[in-house]
Amino acid sequence: MTTKANKINLDHARPENIEDDVSPLALADAVETLENWNERRLAVVDEVLTNWAADAIGRPDDREGLVDLQSAIARILHAKASKAAGLTEIDATEPATYASRWNGFYDAIAARHIVLAERNPDRVRSLMHVAAIEAQIAHGEIKQSEIQAKTGLSPSRLSQVLSLMEAHGMIARRSSGKEKLVRLVRDDTASEPA
Repeated sequence: MTTKANKINLDHARPENIEDDVSPLALADAVETLENWNERRLAVVDEVLTNWAADAIGRPDDREGLVDLQSAIARILHAKASKAAGLTEIDATEPATYASRWNGFYDAIAARHIVLAERNPDRVRSLMHVAAIEAQIAHGEIKQSEIQAKTGLSPSRLSQVLSLMEAHGMIARRSSGKEKLVRLVRDDTASEPA
């Protein structure tokens, strides 16, 4: 990954190259070296932060990545605020819109931290029906309808239990046509303390 801020030219960089080749903290370093904002710089940083935030929030258990991204967003917001102070009132409206969205990313990442910290698969395993469901999916991905047929649970009750298991990082679900496929998540790091 690129680590030197001076290698990132936000006026000419393609957002996808920054997303793939630069760490969030290196982007924050680059933003802090800017003398001022312009529309191109705002748009590039916005697209990168949007994609990084969506990706980070969707990952099952990447606490370190969340911390780095949240820290970078805080630094970028601070740098944006100090550079936007020199803009005219008309020019300053657009950076305020970006800042509002970036604050939303920061808050969503903070909420994701809370979810990860409160995961407790061991507590969920002690609940009724969980062991039977785990036994059905122990050997690989299976259709949710097959789990329902084999366990005898009503579709709504099965959905409730699967949602709880998914929230605690025990399973993953994906759509395949009209079916939901369910698989165990083998990584038990979700039960480690935050």
